Amino acid sequence: MVTGPGGHAWIAASNPHVSRVLHTADFGRTWTADTLPLTTRDGSGVQSVSFRSASDGMAFGGGNNATPDDTIVAVTHDGGRTWMSAGGPPFATGIWGGVFVPAAEAPVAVAVGPHGAAYSRDEGATWTVIDTLNYWGVGFASPSAGWAVGQKGRITKLAGF
Repeated sequence: MVTGPGGHAWIAASNPHVSRVLHTADFGRTWTADTLPLTTRDGSGVQSVSFRSASDGMAFGGGNNATPDDTIVAVTHDGGRTWMSAGGPPFATGIWGGVFVPAAEAPVAVAVGPHGAAYSRDEGATWTVIDTLNYWGVGFASPSAGWAVGQKGRITKLAGF
């Protein structure tokens, strides 16, 4: 789940048949559900969603049954009403967490999973691998203060975005 100014919130949800993003623009009084073009099956689907504005967002997918051929990243430029497939980092089981880096000079998305961390400066078209350690989640306070967390209490500081 991610929240934004003006009453916006987005929630990632999936089942073995479909991945969706639920969206509210009125502090939760009403909601819409938008289908994602991510690969979805038992044990694999949308894992995370992030928005850098009320219009521009990314959804990240994966899971224990993900494969390298799966579609694991989708982008939107209309608040989530429509989504397009994007490229994904080379993670064997996909992405388990992904976010936009807030206040970065240009849009930067960071994705993590059991097989590493990577970032994209072009809305998911290409990815640069940061490392191949195991991560379960990622968050940023600013371009110079981000953290990825993973197995056995691992906390990795991410900066310079």
